[in-house]
Amino acid sequence: MPATSIIGGDLKLIANEAIINVGEVLLPLRACARTIETEKEGIKLGDTVQVFVAGEIPEAAEYNASTNNYGTDNGGNHAWKAVNLDKKFKQTFTLSDDQLDRITSVADFAEFFKPYAQKVALKVLQNAMQLLTAQNFPNAHPVLGAAAFDKSDAGKVETALAKLVGVGKELNLILNMEYYDSLRDGLTNLPANPTNNEVLRQGTIPGIAGFKETLRTSIIPDVPATAGTHLAGFATNGTGLVIANGVRPSLRDSNVDYSVATDPVTGIALAFSGFWRSETRTYTATVETLTGAAVASQKGLLRLTQTVT
Repeated sequence: MPATSIIGGDLKLIANEAIINVGEVLLPLRACARTIETEKEGIKLGDTVQVFVAGEIPEAAEYNASTNNYGTDNGGNHAWKAVNLDKKFKQTFTLSDDQLDRITSVADFAEFFKPYAQKVALKVLQNAMQLLTAQNFPNAHPVLGAAAFDKSDAGKVETALAKLVGVGKELNLILNMEYYDSLRDGLTNLPANPTNNEVLRQGTIPGIAGFKETLRTSIIPDVPATAGTHLAGFATNGTGLVIANGVRPSLRDSNVDYSVATDPVTGIALAFSGFWRSETRTYTATVETLTGAAVASQKGLLRLTQTVT
């Protein structure tokens, strides 16, 4: 008995409802180059996905009529970065016959899926963020304690990144919760409109200190009191860390309902599936995804570090 016959609904509707809050988890990935494969037939664990990374462009050349250099390639190092889908994350849960009897709507069913979808999304984010090391990204900008971090400090970070990657590029800042909270508390004179009010509530500060967006994440922990140099966040033009994502169901059977839902914030896709076990009178559901992450340009990401003595 597939899901459609259990609740008289559509797993696609359930999946679209269940993925609504996933964007809050995946928010930092909006600042990274990424490719999402949702239509590729036969995609599987270990496959390679190409992610486009915008590279450095040389200065514009003067047109030379005598040599007719109009069609001459001026160069540039735009590139496709090969990223291996080396991780598959999944969450499976089972609903009893009694629990199914209590489900009366698509929204009810989606509530069961939501926390599992968020946990899968968290693993996708963790898999990417583990690459934020000094070895992968040697450029770092020192910051003081979170309580003192303000718009002026954010501006200094933007300047440091612009010196690395050049001006005229879309830059984004990602902060841990305590640094983000301090920055947000100190902001004044933001345009009072519904858009800004809404994004501030959801962990996004638009258009300050030269950054397109400043995003918060709990994946980077609060700076501990222990001595050492600790990560507080990072700034990027999108070329430092790249993400690949794909979906393929583990079970492919006519008795299994299957659907794909895409996070509207980052485009990351999750696969939802479910099937009825008549012998146990239970419904087994799974949320899963394939993912990979890689370093593209080392200078495309600037780590923010606090040193505790």
